[in-house]
Amino acid sequence: MKWFLLILIFAVAFLAAAVGCHKKLQKNKECSSTTWGTVVDVERHVDTYDEFDGGSGTSVSYYIAYDAEFNGEHRVVRSDVGVPKAPNIGDSVKLHYNPSNPTHFYTDDVQRVLKIIRAVFASVGSVALLAFLGCMLWTLLK
Repeated sequence: MKWFLLILIFAVAFLAAAVGCHKKLQKNKECSSTTWGTVVDVERHVDTYDEFDGGSGTSVSYYIAYDAEFNGEHRVVRSDVGVPKAPNIGDSVKLHYNPSNPTHFYTDDVQRVLKIIRAVFASVGSVALLAFLGCMLWTLLK
């Protein structure tokens, strides 16, 4: 019975992560203005994680700072979502931003990453939830 509970917790965690990504994507719809930003800094993050087989792995993501003009005012803003591939300093990138809150912005790369993460988490969470329900039904009918 404790395995069933672990499967349920796993399913809920992945589905909650998918909902979080979905909310971020929905909030990005407020970004109705666009501008071009210049990459001024690339911050590299390396995360280490444990794998199921007892080993470990690493994940690298890049958080990008852009210099751009928002509503006639120059600002340097940093992405709150990492991307798997770093642009070069000086690259020009299209930024979508909220005109009433220019610090809320996204790039097409970030939007693409969020959509992929949402799909993966929703799929894994759904499969785990179906496994939980199948195990419970099998146990009850046994």
